Amino acid sequence: MISKKISQSLLLLNIIHVVSLIPATSSFQIVPVQKLSFHQSSTRLHGKLWDKLECEPDPMDEDAVWYLMNCIVGTELDLLAQAKHVTKDLPTECIEKLAVPTERKVRSHGKTQTVVEVKVMYPGYVFCKMRLCAETYEPLQQLPLCRSWMAGTVNQKGYKKLPSIPIALADDEVEKFKGLEEKTNAMHEKYGEDYTGRGDDGSDLIDQYEGHKVENMVKILDGNFKGEDGIVRRLKDGLIMVRLYTYGNMLDQWFKPSEIRPMTDAEAMKGLTGPNTPVNQDSFDMSIGKKPKPGELRGGRGLRSDLMGSMGGDNRMRRQDRVNRGEHGNKDIHGRTEQGRKEEEENWRQFREEQRASQQQKRGDMWGIKERSSWDSGDN
Repeated sequence: MISKKISQSLLLLNIIHVVSLIPATSSFQIVPVQKLSFHQSSTRLHGKLWDKLECEPDPMDEDAVWYLMNCIVGTELDLLAQAKHVTKDLPTECIEKLAVPTERKVRSHGKTQTVVEVKVMYPGYVFCKMRLCAETYEPLQQLPLCRSWMAGTVNQKGYKKLPSIPIALADDEVEKFKGLEEKTNAMHEKYGEDYTGRGDDGSDLIDQYEGHKVENMVKILDGNFKGEDGIVRRLKDGLIMVRLYTYGNMLDQWFKPSEIRPMTDAEAMKGLTGPNTPVNQDSFDMSIGKKPKPGELRGGRGLRSDLMGSMGGDNRMRRQDRVNRGEHGNKDIHGRTEQGRKEEEENWRQFREEQRASQQQKRGDMWGIKERSSWDSGDN
């Protein structure tokens, strides 16, 4: 009974904290309980990205310079579109130009079709001509596709490591990036900034392949496969893929247009040919310089020839050696001539007679008469 009263009193106290009675209107109003609020820290972790760099902005009285944003390869044009969108309201004094140098490339697609593609000249980079300050750095750094900036050494002050400070490209470095502005601008003026290569047959680019077409038979003029024949399989990036059918297998190799030539009609009628003599693995390794040729490390003579020369190599009994010495005639399966066979039979007959005479002398039978023995019935 006492515990029940205690629980009721505690419940009443809780209701008093959240309910406020208003006697004038004979009603009540529920007052929400205030939550505890924590003081938000004002450290640099919650500040602007520009404040973390702790560097001075570029002066406004100097010309804008080129900076490099880094991104994942293949997303350069997407990052360029994002950068142009977030900086469209900034004045030209802060950010002057954003660019991704591109060029037209043609490749083969199947036997008769060609495809023109717009390829990035420097994968993984977006060029920004601007003044480095908080107004330009903040929106660009917060882009989802922007990974980092081309920076110098580690930005560290004391024991605190700060984000890397972007560094500008020097004048000689900008000159190395050929077509940074001129080539890309010329392509945009001719085809438009939204040019993707669709519908373009690339007739002005196909001349770099010097008339080579897919499925044409060609002959290799230079390199490790000089003198061999093959069939053109692909045209891409100014190179030609040729399929070779030598060495017992199919092999695809890329060649420059100057390293091959089309086969004539007479050569094409003969079909694909290869080396005149069989090529093994050792000879192929020697042709590409992987192994030294025999005798190069021993002054022109091999180890076998040196050994046989010291043992009198002219007296060898190989057939080619006997023919070179002028030995010829009818021989049996053992390599004996008729005269040699007769001499061998005569020697063998004399040996048997000498053995028989020695046995008779031991037994005492000088006249060739064998003594009979009762033990062996006279057989011996």
